[in-house]
Formats: sequence, C-alpha cells, structure tokens
Amino acid sequence: MEIRMRFSKFLFSLLLGIIVACVSGSLHSNAVVYISSFDEASNYVPSLNPSEARLIFAHMLGISQFHKLEGNPKADKLLQELLQQENSLSSFFDFNYKTFLTVSGLNLEEPVKEINPTFFIKDTPSSNSFGALIRRFQKQLNAADGKEHRTFYTNDLGGSLSVHALFQLHPIKQDDLLLLHLYERLFGKVTATFFDINKKQDQIFLSEVAALYEYIEYLKMKSDSGNVADPSIGFGQIVSLEIMYHTDGATSEKYRIAQDNIISLLLQLKQYSSTNYVLLPPSDLKARSARYQKRQLDLEAFGEEIDRVVASNDRNANGSCFMTEEACKKTTNSCSGRGECVKYANKDSCFVCQCASTVITAGNGGNRTIQWAGETCGKQDISIEFQFFFWFAIIGFGLLVFCIKLLFSVGQEELANVLTSTTPITKKNI
Repeated sequence: MEIRMRFSKFLFSLLLGIIVACVSGSLHSNAVVYISSFDEASNYVPSLNPSEARLIFAHMLGISQFHKLEGNPKADKLLQELLQQENSLSSFFDFNYKTFLTVSGLNLEEPVKEINPTFFIKDTPSSNSFGALIRRFQKQLNAADGKEHRTFYTNDLGGSLSVHALFQLHPIKQDDLLLLHLYERLFGKVTATFFDINKKQDQIFLSEVAALYEYIEYLKMKSDSGNVADPSIGFGQIVSLEIMYHTDGATSEKYRIAQDNIISLLLQLKQYSSTNYVLLPPSDLKARSARYQKRQLDLEAFGEEIDRVVASNDRNANGSCFMTEEACKKTTNSCSGRGECVKYANKDSCFVCQCASTVITAGNGGNRTIQWAGETCGKQDISIEFQFFFWFAIIGFGLLVFCIKLLFSVGQEELANVLTSTTPITKKNI
C-alpha cells in the first residue's frame, strides 16, 4: 500500500512537471509590467516587445552598460517619459532595495487597483525565458560590482527567490506543518482549509507564500534599522498560481483565494522595495517543442545584449576614470547614448563621460530639457532643484524660528504705561 502511495505521488509530481514544461515552452499573450517607483495612473499604457522591455529592466536594475540603448528609440522614449513623470526630488528618497519578480498564472479580470501598469509586453515570452533573463541579469550584476547572489528558496517546478549583494537571509525550511501554520497566521484558518498540504500544487503554493513573507520581513527589518549599506536586489519567480490554474481551474474558489493572497503579499512588498512586477497571464497547454529549440527560444526571446564585460584593469588606479576611450565607451554603453567619452583634465589615461542634455515634449505642449549626470549619464541632474529645495527649507525654517522667538519676546515685555494705567470711573451728579 505504501509503495502504491509513493508511486502515485511520483506520478503526480511528474504530471505537474510536464505541465510546467509545456507552459514554459509556449508563448503567452500580453504581460503587464508594474514599476512601483513610477506608480502613476495614465490613460495611455505603451506596449513594448520583449527586447525593448529588457532595456527598461536593465536600466531600472542599474546594469544598462551591458545593454545597447542606442537604436531603440521606443525604449529610450519610454525611459524619458518615466523620468518626466517621476518627482524630480524623489531620487533622494528612493528605496535602496530593488526587486525583480515575475508571477505566472494571474487571471485578472480587472487591473490591481493599488498599482498602475507601466507598460505591456506583447507576445510575452515564457516563464522559462524570464528565468533565463534573470540569470543573465544576475551574472551582469556580479560582473559590475563583484558581489554574489544566493538563492534562499527554490522548488522543483521553477519557482525561486534569491538576493544579490549583502544579506542575512537563510534558506526556507520546507516543513509542511510550519508552512500551514504560517499561512493560517497570515490569512486565517478558514481560508487555510482550502489547501491540502499533501497535494503537490498546494504545498508549492504555501512554500512560495512563506518565501515571499520571509523576504518582506527581511526588507522590513532593513528598513526599520536604517541600514543603507545593504543595497540588496531581489530576484524571484512565483509559479504556483500557474499550476493551480490548470489543476483546479480558473473558476475554483481555491485559485481565487490563492491569487488574492499573492497580490496582497505583492502590495506589502511594494512598501519596502522599488519593485518591478511582471504579471504573466495563464498559458495555453501546447505541445512541447524539441528540447534544443525550447532552449534556443528561452535564450533568444529577449534579444541580444553586449556580452563583453570590460575588465577592472581598464580603469585607472583609483577607479575614477577609464584608461582608454574605447574602455569608457564599452563600459558605459557610449554614456548611455546621452553624452561622449572625453579626456578628464587633459590626462592621456583618464576618460570619463561628459553628459549632454535631451529635449522632450512636455505635457503642456512645450519642450522640457533634461540634464543628465552620473558615471554613465543614466541619472537626471537635479542639483538645481535640490539647491532650491534645500535653501528654501533652510530659509523657511529660519523664518519660523524667528517668528516664534519674536512672539515669545513680545509676550515677555511689560505693557506700556498707557495700557497699564487705570482711571477710576466716577459718577457725576447732575
């Protein structure tokens, strides 16, 4: 009897694996991308192809030097529009922690009210392709800053969560009872009755909930401690909704509850991290491609990027500039197309980016000039706005203190004799 039970579990796990493989090998319809740092409602939401979307993601993660923005005017235009929408001073208050997360199998009848879509990805690549893209991003981050990443959660159906740079996370313990107790604590015992820990798809869902919760608690701890020396970047793929969609059905109460639970965790994550969510709609189960063709599809889905990483010895001794103009161009992607590499202080072995300005159309029909700054000309130069805000705040605070002191001093002074002297009123007899 025990052998039959084990064999049944093995067959069920194998079936789920085949479902994931079929889903991952097919192409979806449009995916919805939310970038929380640009969470502003808009009547028009642009649609990008996968290659253009990759450029946006790379820019948001700070690795645009590995991706060629020149020759992609649509992606560049969207970046400038996003920067225009952003508050000019908000970069001083941005989260140090970034998260790139894909959630597969969301069957949303209407958009999530609390977050606004930034753009759509047409002909969305598979979840497997996004996994390949995440691994490419992680390698590029490692080449850029020399820091490693560690996966603290993974399951055998493609779900994972990992963190790049310094962190204090420990691998999630796959204890069935602990997973169920945590879910009951987060969402209540009533909803917990919909999930059976002995079912593979339910177990994976509960473990992904636990992993997301652990990551949120980690970011919350960092935020509360004020530790800004740990600019973590999280990467993850949530796949349990995709499996539940196909095993339990889109109209099942369990799938609806699971979807609401994941969205609620995403909204919590948004409070502590600058997040990039890619919400993938459920896929149709199609025939699997040949293994080689599927791998090629995963690798080529998002287009090509700059493969060569400029070695650290292409910089000078103190690392402040590049030894050759060619090294400067390749590392900074020609200053992100917003400037040029020039000699610094007429030194032959010191090249840096000299950033230019770009003119874009403003909302009132006029033109707006954006000044660029940073090592790769990838940041807006808001020094003038900051100076204005800083001195306005200082002067305003000084005036407030002066007015309070003036009122206090006036209150301490004695009243004039004219006011303090009293003349008795006498009744005159007529």
